[in-house]
Formats: sequence, structure tokens, C-alpha cells
Amino acid sequence: MAKGRIRRNETEKVPLKKSIWFIVVLFKEGEINEETYYTTKKSMKKFIPRLESLIEEDNQYQIYAIWNGRYNTDLFEMDPKILKNRLEEKLKNW
Repeated sequence: MAKGRIRRNETEKVPLKKSIWFIVVLFKEGEINEETYYTTKKSMKKFIPRLESLIEEDNQYQIYAIWNGRYNTDLFEMDPKILKNRLEEKLKNW
């Protein structure tokens, strides 16, 4: 039976394939809200500026990448600065 896990400090290792999607969990005034993004060109063009605003603002948030591998589905806790750089590079080389 496949078993997933939460992976931390591995932002550089997340494979940025189309099977990846991201969730931004925002904590504000006792509420939890979420936003989702994908590794499509259109979604990345929206997600990169959103990452920039999250980095600059004083929000409480967490970003996760969900990767559906062949045998496991893992949840990666993401570093927004590293993720932004990786997505910009992927978009530039599209």
C-alpha cells in the first residue's frame, strides 16, 4: 500500500512537472483561506506575482506542493523565495 508523507526543507527537490499543484494556506483574523495554483504556464504567470506579494507582506501563510508520484503522494512544505526562483526559471525556459 502506498504511503505519502510531509516533506520539509526540500523545496529544491520538488519535481516541477504538470502533476504538481500548490496550495497557499492563509491564516487571517482567525480564519483559514486557501488558494491553488498549478504548473501550467497560465497559472505560473499568476502564482509568481502572488509569491512576491506574500514574501513582501506580513501575512501568516504556508505554501505546500502536492506531488502525485508513481507510488506515493507527498506534501512538500515550500520555501516561497526558493519556489519563486524555480518557477521563474521554469517559465523562462518554457
